[in-house]
Amino acid sequence: MVRQKNAASEWLSEKAWQGICELSEQLEAFKGLDKEIVEKASEWKALKEMPSFSNKLLESYTPLQRLILLSVFRPDKFAELARELVESNLGNQYNEHHPVNLEEAFKSSNHKHPIVAILSPGVNPIESLKTLAMSRTPQHEVIVFSLGKGQGKEVRTAITRALATHANMWIVLQNCHLATSYLPSLEKLLDDMHEEPRLNCRVWLP
Repeated sequence: MVRQKNAASEWLSEKAWQGICELSEQLEAFKGLDKEIVEKASEWKALKEMPSFSNKLLESYTPLQRLILLSVFRPDKFAELARELVESNLGNQYNEHHPVNLEEAFKSSNHKHPIVAILSPGVNPIESLKTLAMSRTPQHEVIVFSLGKGQGKEVRTAITRALATHANMWIVLQNCHLATSYLPSLEKLLDDMHEEPRLNCRVWLP
């Protein structure tokens, strides 16, 4: 299929135009969208400059379709628009960020199962972990490894030592996404641990 040239190039980037064409070609809900944008250029330009779910141009689309369309026009506004969509359809409670309760996470965990924390960009829980470790009786040692540097052997040694000595040790493995090939080995190491006795050592994966 030969696509028509970007007739709205004065205000619509080539990347956005290609996205519009993709929607028009692949999703029935957006069929003819590329032609409509050309025919009603001034109205669509105004929507691009001030994206809004309530714009009359979007009346025929579902909320999710509106988000898809607006994100093609304004990818820089995607997070803001997604939050607006969630709030209007599910409630603002799903947009609220609640701090992780590390104390509760520790209490509900055991030495065989790592504690996984999904973090927002820029969030670093290491200091909070160290503070929690220092507050325990007896104090717990925190050892931090940054994966992706061939540290698998050192991690294994630390975990094995913690188990063998029943040490009050927390092992924190950062940047797991850079060492996915190591995770099966970590899983096997933890699976091979005995359930009893229950130990205070933990593996944290923030």
